[in-house]
Amino acid sequence: QSSLASLESGSDPGMPTGSYTLREYIRQEQNGMNASLIIGALFIAMVFLCMSLAILALKTLSTLAEDRRRYTILSRLGAGGRELRRTLLRQMFCFFIVPFGIPLLTSFPVVRLGQNALSLSGMAELAAQLPAITAMTSGAIALLYFLYFAAAYNVARRNVLD
Repeated sequence: QSSLASLESGSDPGMPTGSYTLREYIRQEQNGMNASLIIGALFIAMVFLCMSLAILALKTLSTLAEDRRRYTILSRLGAGGRELRRTLLRQMFCFFIVPFGIPLLTSFPVVRLGQNALSLSGMAELAAQLPAITAMTSGAIALLYFLYFAAAYNVARRNVLD
């Protein structure tokens, strides 16, 4: 409040007076708050992502002995090695895709709502960049998720099929 008053009155040395300075100061203040909120939201998203990946991996690893028994039975019934690998891949893919797919599908309307909110608050440039920012962030998260899935599949394949 005192900073705004000093800007309005022109008592802040080195700062030109006028409504432009006040608007610019308010815009910078809003951008700083928005950046803080975005960084906080990304941090929380990464924490939840890591937690969900850990839970998925623990669930997968905890059922390996039971899966080994099931796949041994399938092998005795005549399923080949290729069929068993495909079945295991499909099983794990379905298990991993649901926690990834649902947030991915909900991100589209959230991005649109975010664009509308930013446009209404006078940040049209940021609103135009929001889909690209979201796509880059989602791509990085998808890469991390895929790597985790691949690692869990390889561990399961070695323990169940070999």
